Amino acid sequence: MKKSFFSIGDYSKKVGVSPEYLKFYEKKGLVSPAWKDDRSYRYYGDYQVTHFLEYQQLSRMGMSLEDAKEIQEHANLKERLEIYKKACDEKRQELEQLELFLMQIEDTSVAIENIVNKRGWRISEVPVAYFVYPKTFDNSESLKNPVWKDNFSMNITQYVKLKDRNCDRLESGNFERYWGAIQPFGEIIYKEASSNPNNEILIVGGSKCFVYEHAIPTDYDEEGKLSDRVWDLSEPLKILKDNGFKNKGVVWQKRLCVSHEADGEFLQVQTIIPIE
Repeated sequence: MKKSFFSIGDYSKKVGVSPEYLKFYEKKGLVSPAWKDDRSYRYYGDYQVTHFLEYQQLSRMGMSLEDAKEIQEHANLKERLEIYKKACDEKRQELEQLELFLMQIEDTSVAIENIVNKRGWRISEVPVAYFVYPKTFDNSESLKNPVWKDNFSMNITQYVKLKDRNCDRLESGNFERYWGAIQPFGEIIYKEASSNPNNEILIVGGSKCFVYEHAIPTDYDEEGKLSDRVWDLSEPLKILKDNGFKNKGVVWQKRLCVSHEADGEFLQVQTIIPIE
């Protein structure tokens, strides 16, 4: 089979880098032209396209140029397989984290927009997720346990299971409270959470939910506790009742503390209630 050769300009277009960058690679001893003519013009073989693209791939996997060269020149197929499988797992986890971050900033954006435009509530489908919480609810212990904080809540998310789903305030005796964070149902993150002996898992979402957003000044009492209005469910439960919805007795709240010189410090609260 006749081999094809490319000038440095044509080769650079095929591999997506400039001729100057190719010369840099040549100085590093990574990709050298297949041959040079008597005018020192560089020519590259078609087989070198794949060769160079693998360098780029290894580099995007986090390899240094030197390590990439070592792998290409000396690693056998079994060793290369392990390198690529490990990279697949790492990139898959990065993708899950990126998807989580996108969900978080979308969540925050919608909540702020609703508050700004005085659209206080909506009915929406909440994706299947899980709630991770420490076995202890003591605040000092919570800091020691690996619990993820989502982007919306600066505090750890609160998950509440109402003992009396008709109650309109989170008063003692009416509910069980858990502190943790809502996470999308990603296999890798789920395995990390479920394998930790200090965590418990609750599956949440996957159903139609009432989502209520409001903002209140961050009032504190003498002991430094937040205003009691944070725990008040009377308004969202009244909206549910007025619109003929019935809650399933589960609530979770996310909070975002925002401070602006013009507006002062206030707390944005997002209350999510699954409905029947």
